[in-house]
Amino acid sequence: TEAALAPVREFIEDAVLLRFRPARDPGLLWRRLRALMLGRARPCAEWAEPTAKMRSGLARLHARDFDRAHVFRLYMLPVSRAVLGDRIVPFDLDLDDWESEARRARGESAEAEAWADLERRWLPRASRVVVCSEPGALGVTRRYGLDGVEVIENAVSVPEVQAEASDVVPPQ
Repeated sequence: TEAALAPVREFIEDAVLLRFRPARDPGLLWRRLRALMLGRARPCAEWAEPTAKMRSGLARLHARDFDRAHVFRLYMLPVSRAVLGDRIVPFDLDLDDWESEARRARGESAEAEAWADLERRWLPRASRVVVCSEPGALGVTRRYGLDGVEVIENAVSVPEVQAEASDVVPPQ
């Protein structure tokens, strides 16, 4: 955990890692099984609604003060809300992908509507919304009437490396 935080440590005062595993939480296990029985490759939009077991782990964070929350992925909003409770804390929402449109593109119309409901409810409340592409930013801006949706692309520039003759292993 500490190694994963090293690159951003200067921006973080404190971090808490909470691991929720279906094998140890009957509520999560049921959700995963239900998604499989319904033929869903991924669990549905309510996946991260905290179970009773998750809420007890999240309760450890209730006494902490937060200046701001950064929520990665729309499905993690219920978890962040469980931590923050009734406190009003500005939050950034990093959508990564535009979930409702991604589901719609795959022909998952019921699932797309569930995500669109969450988007309608939460995107206007975010202090900052981030998506991974310009088309996504334009679409989110138009659909939800938001200003300043930011783009952070899902890409890493990898320099081209030419293999040296000595690096090539001949077949045996």
